[in-house]
Amino acid sequence: MSSLKERSLVNKLLVKNLKNVELNEFLQNQLNDAGFGGFDIQRNPLGTKINIFVNKPGIAIGKRGAGIKKLTENVLNLGFINPQISVSEIEHPDLNPNIIVSRLAQGMVRGFAFRRSAQFAIKNVMKAGALGVELEISGKLRSDRARYEKFKAGVVPKSGEVSHIVVLKSHIDVQTKLGINGIKASIALDKPMPDEIKIVKHEQISDAVNENIADVGDAKPVGDAKPVGDAKP
Repeated sequence: MSSLKERSLVNKLLVKNLKNVELNEFLQNQLNDAGFGGFDIQRNPLGTKINIFVNKPGIAIGKRGAGIKKLTENVLNLGFINPQISVSEIEHPDLNPNIIVSRLAQGMVRGFAFRRSAQFAIKNVMKAGALGVELEISGKLRSDRARYEKFKAGVVPKSGEVSHIVVLKSHIDVQTKLGINGIKASIALDKPMPDEIKIVKHEQISDAVNENIADVGDAKPVGDAKPVGDAKP
């Protein structure tokens, strides 16, 4: 019985993750012009709440909410129960890997030089305050032979718990004249790390010790304590 319950739970989890992947691909295609940056989903007995993050909310919402109504109908066809969609603007679009790969994909479709676009994107990401960024573009870039090129700046953790805490990743495939190219982006946010160590100078330590000694010297002495009489029964 326990094995059957475990299998049923695993199957439910796989179905949820598969629906989330389908929803992510659908929103990425539909909201490409609006600058799709991801979504949050909450499931409850009454329905499904979906909060979509975009760079240009006006394009996603449409005139008089026509865009939201169309998205709701399409999401309902994907199998989500009573979807309630809301749109939020991204505060720092240059720190969102979904938007970075979408911009690079649009540039490659229009025929822009991918190296120049990648270097420009890296500069914007680092200016926005990122700890590091790494871009990888693969496929038939300039000839019939497939290859890949990487562009890096700063520090991007690759393993351990730190990579799951501070690194955001995204991937997109784009159709060009030469074929299908893949674009990957990894952005390390400037967040406090668990193993981060700060080195304090010796002068700062001595100043702090002298302040503590001065505070102790200024303290007033306590008068002689009087003996307490015998307690009466």
